[in-house]
Amino acid sequence: MSLTWGLSFLATSMTVKKVDPVPLLAMRWGIAGILCLALVIFGIIRIDTKKPAFKWMLLAGVLEPCAYFLFETNGIARTSTSVSSVMIALIPCMSMIIGGIFFRKKIKKRVALGIALALAGVILSTAMGQGNGGSSNIVGILFLFCAISIGGLYGHVSKKVTEEYTPMELTCWMAFNGLVFFNLLNFGLGYGLSGYKAAFSDWHIMGGVLFLGVGCSFVCYLLLNYILSKMDAAGANNLSASTTTMVGVVSGIVIAGDPWGWYTICGLILTVIGVWITSREAEAK
Repeated sequence: MSLTWGLSFLATSMTVKKVDPVPLLAMRWGIAGILCLALVIFGIIRIDTKKPAFKWMLLAGVLEPCAYFLFETNGIARTSTSVSSVMIALIPCMSMIIGGIFFRKKIKKRVALGIALALAGVILSTAMGQGNGGSSNIVGILFLFCAISIGGLYGHVSKKVTEEYTPMELTCWMAFNGLVFFNLLNFGLGYGLSGYKAAFSDWHIMGGVLFLGVGCSFVCYLLLNYILSKMDAAGANNLSASTTTMVGVVSGIVIAGDPWGWYTICGLILTVIGVWITSREAEAK
């Protein structure tokens, strides 16, 4: 899951150079939604809407993929692969903060230190990157900050959902939401079939869409929802955060040619250490 999501920053960054973010999201979640629809048609999955936790299921579908990916994809499009990778690593820290504010979970001093170190790493990477030829901009950073806030909240909501629903049921519900929301948005904004036509005429675009739709949206979310059903939200997010970030940064520098320097390495180290310290307080069931 971490390796696939780590490469998703690169895949998204390269694909949005040829297709706008909204058509890309429409195709990505359209593929995931069709896969899940097939499971429902063949009777493998059945979502009972009468369960008490369905209200949490509704909220989960709004948070991810709808709100989260609008912000993340637009943020990646306006920053570099490596910067967006480092920022997304803050999700476990944000999960801790949201848990303390909204779910009355106590934040210990060690956790606060970890959050501060992770945030310092992000600031170092992004601020120095802009001053040394980086491609980040303030709008992209704000989009990504909104994404990590939503991601932090989603972990807690998913935990509530999986008390009564299976990870597969939650994943399929998310995929249905993504299919409907992003395709309606795609046609509503006047893109029509332009994204689909581009994908069928360019195998690079089709490859990126299939990687994001099947690997990142379906398989990885199934794995994440399973992990969230077994562990504390912050701890589950941390399982993927550090590796995802390192894969994202390295792939951005090596493959995409992102600008980098000592600030990139130091920022990455600070962020990973901060996330690790934060997650030390997260306990498995």
